[in-house]
This record gives sequence, structure tokens and C-alpha cells, in this order.
Amino acid sequence: MRNILFLMSLSIICSGCINLHKQNYRNNSGQSLKNHEDKKQQESISHYGNPLSYEVDGKTYKLVLDTSNFKQQGIASWYGDDFHNKRTSSGEIYDMHQMTAAHKTLPIPVWVKVTNLENGRTTVLWVNDRGPFVDGRIIDLSYAAAKKLDIVEKGTAQVEIEVVNNDLHRNPIKIYLQTGAFSEKNNAEKQQSYLQANSFENISIEEYKNDNRKIHKVLLGPLNSVAESEQKTELLKTFGIDWIKVVLKRSRTTAK
Repeated sequence: MRNILFLMSLSIICSGCINLHKQNYRNNSGQSLKNHEDKKQQESISHYGNPLSYEVDGKTYKLVLDTSNFKQQGIASWYGDDFHNKRTSSGEIYDMHQMTAAHKTLPIPVWVKVTNLENGRTTVLWVNDRGPFVDGRIIDLSYAAAKKLDIVEKGTAQVEIEVVNNDLHRNPIKIYLQTGAFSEKNNAEKQQSYLQANSFENISIEEYKNDNRKIHKVLLGPLNSVAESEQKTELLKTFGIDWIKVVLKRSRTTAK
């Protein structure tokens, strides 16, 4: 199932612009779970695994855009050998000996504090995968995380999940719709003018380099909800804009 979700996510473009605090959550051996200097995917929303909504076994799941006060209680399970060294929904390789987890709707990546409500044990995990798709279960733990929380033998436990409130998660995710990508800026400006002439607001152009070539992206947004993005997508199609991709961003937290 995780490979299916990874393939689904290839059609979603996500970008971010915020760094994590220089925090190093560590596993049982004392090694850093992630290196913030080397792992660029920690600085942004993952390019993979973050569709605004998706369906599994007839049930629709929608991405949580605001995680600032996210808490959830339910059943945790764990996954190990069958998925070890296989690709997760984020594109990272699953390592059952690292402190990671899978969640159905939290943005990837995200740090969460998980507390075993049956014994009081707690740990902080890196969510980089989707699942578990079993009724009543809210999070799938790596073997290392399950061992830390003393869930391995029993298989499941009642837990509480809380998103760690650092810079990565303090600001809600903003939704944009990318309507074009042009090598020539004047072509991007033409599309921008066309959309503005047809009463679309908040149309911007972003420039970035791809293999030393300048690409100019036309973006509509930010939008306030998944529902609004779906409505705008359908409206854009009526004006002949068929190439549309979702872009997710976090604005940088302003230091106080």
C-alpha cells in the first residue's frame, strides 16, 4: 500500500521554505535520527506523499493543513521486516531500526510525540510514510519505535499523538495551484494577465533554476482550503487551463 501511495504522489508538486530548529531527536543507540544539515527534505514539505486527498479501499483521506494544535488518541500498531529497505510514501527508504512512523493524514515530514497511554512511555518520531489502513488504528510505528514504547510483543497499544510544535509545524500549510511553467518570462506574464483578466486573483510568478535553466512558474494562491483548491481547479479548466499541479508551502516563521 505504501508503494501505491508513493506512485500516487508523483503527480503532486510540493515545496517549502522553512528550516527545522537545530534539534536532534535521537534513537536508542544515541545516533541522530536525521541530520538537519545533510537532509534537505527536512527543510520542506516532501515532494512525495502529500496529496491533498486520496482514497484507499473506498475511504477518502484529506491532508491536515494546520498541525499547530494537533492531538489524536487511538490504537498504534507497528511494521517491520515486510517493509524493511522498501520505499516509503515520502520516497525515503524504510529502516525498521530508525525512529519513524506512518500516519494517514499528517503532512510528510512531521515530528510527533507519541505516548503509550497504557504504560506512560513516550518518544518523538519522524513521520515519513502513509498508513495504517486498518480501522481504528491511527499510527504505524517502526520496530525501533514500537520497542521504545514497549508495543512489540503485544502488537498494538492505546496511544496519544501530538505534533511537536517547532518552526516546521507552527504555520499552517498554504495551498497554491501551479498553472504553468515557462522558460520565457513573457509567456508566464501572458498567462498571468489572461487569468487576471478573467477575474482570478492572487496570481504570481516564481522563478527557479532547473539544470541551469530559468523556469518561471505561474501560481494561483494561497488558497484557504482543500475545497477551495478543488473549486478553483474546476474553474480553471473552463478557461482552458488543463495543466494544473498542487504546490504546498509553509511561510517562514518570523523571529520575535
